[in-house]
Amino acid sequence: MAIKIHFAGCDNAPADIVGLRVAGVKYRLFTSYPFIVHKDSSAASFRVDNLYEKIGQFRHTILDSGIFTLMYGAGAGGDNSPEVMREWMHRLVRFVVDNNLDCDVVEVDCQKICSPEVAWELRKEMRELLPEKNNIINVYHTEDGEDGFRRLVEFSDYIAIGCPELRHVYPSNYQNKIGALTRLAKSIKPSIKIHLLGCTEKKILLANSFCDTSDSTSWVSGLRFGTIGAAGKHISQISPTVFSAVAPSLRRVANDSHIEMNDKRMTRATKIYVCAKIYKQHYSSYLGNQE
Repeated sequence: MAIKIHFAGCDNAPADIVGLRVAGVKYRLFTSYPFIVHKDSSAASFRVDNLYEKIGQFRHTILDSGIFTLMYGAGAGGDNSPEVMREWMHRLVRFVVDNNLDCDVVEVDCQKICSPEVAWELRKEMRELLPEKNNIINVYHTEDGEDGFRRLVEFSDYIAIGCPELRHVYPSNYQNKIGALTRLAKSIKPSIKIHLLGCTEKKILLANSFCDTSDSTSWVSGLRFGTIGAAGKHISQISPTVFSAVAPSLRRVANDSHIEMNDKRMTRATKIYVCAKIYKQHYSSYLGNQE
């Protein structure tokens, strides 16, 4: 089984989802942050209208907790107390349950700003609250240490190893650190699933091909910076024939999902399609089938 790259990083917008689906993307990661940041766990309902249009339907979907954005992104500078982390976890659970989401869910991994002990409290509580169909992806951070990593593996069915964090902490040998952790996990529990968090580095993925999933934001570089793929082609160079050729498929998928497509959305969806198609082929070329 090949590592499945989950496409992340685009907006949870109808045009983006249409483009991904027409490109044949089967694996997706999206964040809960915009859906729960303005909610309160005591709200009557976390139901989101037309959520299917916003997140689409893929073979396997991972829901990120949004905790990184809360701690270091748009929500940075706020109260990051254990009480706030617990409240966020309850919002996350409510969002999953009230929308009957069929996805795996990344935990509220707050080791860096609270402590491993607080993360463990939330981890255990979350397991009790989430439906059995939603696997929890428990995340290792360097604050956990080796003993904490072993404990995490013994507790979990699915773990994530944060590759950007290890690259930052161990810049000269992070590749070896990642490999040592994945192999230790498999030696402790051969059945465990492993997600390489934030990793599309070819060398690491090939060296850890026995892992299960990873996630990519690299594919949206064409939208953010203009260049697409290794050839460095600029997105403005997309031939008009591509737009006309893919338009019927985009409209068909949009109609099936009851999504209205104006000219602006069609342009955006086409660009999403081109970027996703190129990178899906790229990942398949060295990781194997991404279907």
